[in-house]
Amino acid sequence: MSQVELERRTGISQSAQSRFERGPPSSIDLAALEALAAALGGRMTFTFDAPFLAERVAQRDRVHARCVAHAAARLRRLGWLTETEVQIEGAYGPGWIDVLAFHPKARALLVIEVKTEIRDFGRIQRTLGWYSSRSAMAAARFGWRGRATTSVLLVLATEAVDAALVINRSLADTAFRTRARHLEAWLATPIDATSLPPGLAMIDPTCRAGRWLLPTRIDARRTPPPYAGYAAVTRRLDGRPRSWASGVRSSRTWEANIRNRAQAGVVTQFGSSRESVASGSEPWPSTWSWNSRRSKREPSRAASSRRSRSISRHPIMYVRAWPGQTM
Repeated sequence: MSQVELERRTGISQSAQSRFERGPPSSIDLAALEALAAALGGRMTFTFDAPFLAERVAQRDRVHARCVAHAAARLRRLGWLTETEVQIEGAYGPGWIDVLAFHPKARALLVIEVKTEIRDFGRIQRTLGWYSSRSAMAAARFGWRGRATTSVLLVLATEAVDAALVINRSLADTAFRTRARHLEAWLATPIDATSLPPGLAMIDPTCRAGRWLLPTRIDARRTPPPYAGYAAVTRRLDGRPRSWASGVRSSRTWEANIRNRAQAGVVTQFGSSRESVASGSEPWPSTWSWNSRRSKREPSRAASSRRSRSISRHPIMYVRAWPGQTM
């Protein structure tokens, strides 16, 4: 649509339209903008997004809260004083430090930012830098007087986060030079806070082992993280077993093991201890399925139906069924 036609429909001069298109301030007000949108067949909407407040809403999930509580509890065991969700004020609004810690003997101040997902690595770096610059003022409210401040980024131990770190490897290597092993050793005995650059490590909120900071893939770690993604961690927190919570990665591993057994000529059902059984006649363990080894009777209609459903769901695990059953 030409400017002439827009001027005819909205009454806004062509010069005002040109200034608006180029970007300099113009005399077009909200009513004129609404008229332009209506003339172009669109609808005008406004979004007010306060920095850090929008991110604050996203951090209220229980996985993030569990990671924060886990990190704070580990630090307290090492002799640190901790406070969580410490509010600070800035020119663009408030922010919240996930974990603010202080070591009384070393007088070391620690700022921890926890991320369950990585969407904008640069923004994470800027936010953590801002938190560090305001940490001394926030620590003073608790009577803490630190000699130096160390910042640490803890990320959820998932394959999705690992992949994001690989993409941002150059930035991570420059901004976070202290990694899991060195960082964990320093947290146990924080001798000199001034000599420690910002740190980066993974955290598993369900881990009860002695080593609680895990290296990332960019630290040449060979084993995969304990979880495939964020959803797998939530399933784990629901109380499901880790094999279930590992998500897609465990499913892929399980299917690959079954496929390898099939190619080797040995196909057994899950949970069976008889690898020589390749006929598929052994029933699903701990179920009410028919067992041809213990009974020569024909299976009931209910047992046949259940077995048929198992065969359809896991066809690779059943080389053949009982006579008359087609695959």
